[in-house]
Amino acid sequence: MITHIKKFITLVLVCMLSLSVVSCDSGECDHDYGKWTVKKEATCMEKGKKVRKCEKCGEQDKKSIAIVDHQFDEDGICTMCNRSEEEMLTGPGSVITPSEYPTDGIPTEPPIEYPTGEHPTGEQPTEGNEDDYSEISVGQQVDCYIEGYTSKYFRFVPEHSGEYIFYSSTIDEIDPSVSLLDWDMNYITEDDDGGGDWNFSLSYYMNAGEVYYFQVYTPQSGELCVNLVEHGLENAVEIVEGNYVSVDIDYSGATKYYYFVADYSGVYVVTTYSSYSDIGAYGQVLDQYGNSLPATVTQTSYETREWVVVEEGQMYYIAADCNSNRWNVSYDLTLNTFYDSLSYNTVDYVDDWRYVHAESGDDKVYYAFTPMSDGHYVINSKPYYDVDEYYADARLYDYYGNLIASDDHMGANGGIHIAYEMQGGQTYFLEATSDYGYSAEYYICFSYERMYFELSEGYSKTVEVENPYYKEYFTFIPEYSGTYNFYSTSDGYVDTYATLLDADGNEITSADSGGEAGNFGIIYYLEAGEEYCFVASMYSHSLGYFDVHFEAVDVWDPDSMTEISAGDSQYVYINSAGGCEYFAYTPSVSGFYCFTSTGGDWYDTYVELYNASGEIIASNEEGAGNGQFKMIYYFEADQTYYLGVRLADSYATGEFYVNVSEYHELSDGYSCGVNVESAYHKEYFTFIPQYSGTYSFYSTNDESLDTHVIMYDVYGEAIDSDDSGGANGNFRMSYYLEAGEAYCFEAGMWSDLLGAFEVHFEAVNTLNPDTTIEISLGESYEVYISAEGGAQYFVYTPSISGDYYFTSTGGDWYDTYGEIYNASGDQIAYDDDGASSRQFYVECYMEAGQTYYLCARFYGSSTGSFYVSLAQA
Repeated sequence: MITHIKKFITLVLVCMLSLSVVSCDSGECDHDYGKWTVKKEATCMEKGKKVRKCEKCGEQDKKSIAIVDHQFDEDGICTMCNRSEEEMLTGPGSVITPSEYPTDGIPTEPPIEYPTGEHPTGEQPTEGNEDDYSEISVGQQVDCYIEGYTSKYFRFVPEHSGEYIFYSSTIDEIDPSVSLLDWDMNYITEDDDGGGDWNFSLSYYMNAGEVYYFQVYTPQSGELCVNLVEHGLENAVEIVEGNYVSVDIDYSGATKYYYFVADYSGVYVVTTYSSYSDIGAYGQVLDQYGNSLPATVTQTSYETREWVVVEEGQMYYIAADCNSNRWNVSYDLTLNTFYDSLSYNTVDYVDDWRYVHAESGDDKVYYAFTPMSDGHYVINSKPYYDVDEYYADARLYDYYGNLIASDDHMGANGGIHIAYEMQGGQTYFLEATSDYGYSAEYYICFSYERMYFELSEGYSKTVEVENPYYKEYFTFIPEYSGTYNFYSTSDGYVDTYATLLDADGNEITSADSGGEAGNFGIIYYLEAGEEYCFVASMYSHSLGYFDVHFEAVDVWDPDSMTEISAGDSQYVYINSAGGCEYFAYTPSVSGFYCFTSTGGDWYDTYVELYNASGEIIASNEEGAGNGQFKMIYYFEADQTYYLGVRLADSYATGEFYVNVSEYHELSDGYSCGVNVESAYHKEYFTFIPQYSGTYSFYSTNDESLDTHVIMYDVYGEAIDSDDSGGANGNFRMSYYLEAGEAYCFEAGMWSDLLGAFEVHFEAVNTLNPDTTIEISLGESYEVYISAEGGAQYFVYTPSISGDYYFTSTGGDWYDTYGEIYNASGDQIAYDDDGASSRQFYVECYMEAGQTYYLCARFYGSSTGSFYVSLAQA
C-alpha cells in the first residue's frame, strides 16, 4: 500500500507546474532518481515498501510493493503467515461464501438492483481485447497514464461475494472520476471525489463470478494509481491484547477491521493515538455479527478510549476509522484489558493517605488495592483544606473492570466513604475524581486490612485504637427481627463513636455518647436475614481502649418464649435498656382473655400482642392505670399468640408481673357472685348473642358498694361503660348487641375498693322465635316488662291476606310502643300513640301463610304491665 506524505505530494505538484526544468542551484530540482531500494519486503499478509532518492537534492520517492502469493511447505502451511489453506478458507480474513456469513449484521444479498442502460460515452471495449481494458485483482495497485478527456477500463471478477472499494491516488494534478459497469457494459453507479483531494473512492457489493468494469475518466492528462481492496469483517486481522497496530487509512477511506477473542468477562479498552490532534481517529468495538457494542468513550485531542464490556470466549471486532474528511492518515491502535489500560498507583492496605487533585470530573486518578484476606474494607477521604464541603467522588472496580461500588456522598462534608466486602488476593481499582464538574483537592485512604468480627447475643470484645483513623468492624445477620443494642464501656473517660451500616455500606444511624461517660449506645430494630455492619472507633481521632458489647434487647424469638396459661402470673425482669420478654399463649377455648401487669406505681409497662406470623395485632400501655398495661382480646381456640412485655421507657430497667385472667361465659338469665379481694381486681365475662337485640348486664349488692363495668369489642376496644346506672351504686348497662359478634364485660369495683357483689345478664329486647307468644284474632294478652328497655314478642301467621292491626290497652299512665317485623326480622310498621291515651295502634297488610312478629314495649324506660290484641281491619 502506497503512503503519500504531504511533503512529497507538495513537491510533486510544484514540479508538475514548472514551465521549465531548472537546476538545483535555482531552488527547484529536476529530480534525477537512482535505483529503487526495498525497505520492507512484501508478504502474503502485508504490502512491502520501496524508496528511491534524488541524487541532486536527496528527495525520496516512496511506493508500496504488492502482497505476494502464499508460499506453502510440504504440509500445506504458508511459510510467511503460518496458516493452513483450511484456515484461510474459514478463519478471520479468509475467503468465504455468502452462505457462510453471519445472518445478523452482514448482508448476504446485493443491497441494490443493477440499473440498466447504455454507458454515457457510447464507446465500449470489446471483451477479450487486452488493449481495451486491464485485469485488476484484490490488493493490486496499478499505475497508469490517461490522456485528457479519455477513459481507461479495468476488468474485475470477484472470487466471492462482498463489498469492494476501487479508489485512486493521483500522482499528477488531475481530477479523475470512475463509473462502475456490469458485464454487458450497463451503467451501475459512479463516484468523483469520494476519496478527497480530487480522488475517487467507489464502494459496491459485488457477486462472486460476475464480470464488472471500472471506467476511469479524467479531463486532464496525467498519471495516477488505482487500487482495489475488499471491505468487511471477513478481512479482519487478529489483534493481541496488550499489543498495538499501526492503522493506515488510505485514499479509499476504507475502515480497517481487527478481531480478538476475550480471555475473560469484563471491561476491555480500545485506545487510538495520533501525533496529529485533528484526525479524529477511533476504534469502535463490534460483536461477532458486526453490531456496535454499548461503550463509554473518553477523548482528548490526540487520544480516544472506548471502554466496553465483553464476555469470556466470545469473538469481537474493532472497526478502525477516522473523521470522514481525512484520508491517507496513520495512527496507533491498542487493545488492552481493563487493568493494562490504567495508569495507577499501587497502595498497601495501611492508613496511607494519598493526595488527589482533580480539576474536573474528566481528571481521574487510579489506585490498585489487593487485600491479603477476605474482609470488610472501607475507603475514606478528607479535604486538603479545612472546608465545610468538598467535591470528592469515587468508583470502585473489580479486576475485570466491572463497577462494583460507588460513593454517594456518605463521607463527611461531601467526601468519599465506600465500604465493600473484598476477597483476599483479588485486585481492586479505585477511580478518584471530582463531582459536579468542580475542582477538588483531597486525601484518600485505603484502610488497614480489615477483619470483621461476627456478633452474637452476649458478645463482648476489647477495642484498641492505636492510630487516629483506626476502626473495628463487626458484622451481624439477625435470625429474628427485633431491637438489638451495640454499646461500649470503658474504665476512663473516653469518647467513643459507632456507626451502623447496611449491606451496601450506606449509613443507617450513628451514636457518639448514647451511653454513660462518653460511651456510645446504638439501640436499633434490625430485620431478620439482613446483613448489618457496626463500626466502632474513637471520636475526633482520639486514641485509647474500650470494650464493645452486643445483646438482643427486644427480639421476637418463638424458640425462646415462655408458655403462659389462663390464670397464670409470670415474673418479668428487664435488666437492659430497651429489653423485652416474650410469652407464648395458646388457648384451648375461644373467648376473651385479659393480660395485665402489676408491679407498683413507679413502673410504666407496655404490652404488644403478635399473631403466629409475628404481626402486631394489639397493644396497650396504661389500660389498668398507674402505669400498668391491660389488654383485652378475643382469642381463637388452638391458635398460638405471642406477647411482648417491656417497660415503656426504652432506657428503663426493672421488674413486674404479667397476669392472665380467665373469662365467664354469659347467657340469658345468668347470675354469679364477684368477690373483689385485692385492689383493681376485675372479673371478665364474654357473650356471643345468637339473636341481635338489647341485652342488660347489671350488678346488685347489699352494702351500697360502688361497682363499675366496661364493655369491649372483639379487638379489645372499649365500646361503653357504666358506674352507677343502677340503684345503690350498682352499675346497669343496656346495649344493642349484634348477633354473632363477640363482646366482653369487665366487672369490678370503682377505684381500689374491696367487697362482694352479684352480676346478672338478661335479654331485654331480642327477636327470638323460641320465646315468642302465638297470638290469635280477638284475644287479649298481658305484657309484663320487668327490666328497663324490655319487650315482649308475639307471632302471627294469617290464613287470609288482608289488613291487620295491633293495639295496646293499660291505662293513661303507660306510654306503649308497637313494631311489626316480617319473617326476616325487617321492621315493616311501627306506632307510638295511634290509639287514645298514649296507646299504640299499628297496622299493616299481611300475606296469607307468611309469619309476622309484634314487638310490644314501653316507649321509655318504664317497667310494668299492659295488654295487646289483634284484629282484622
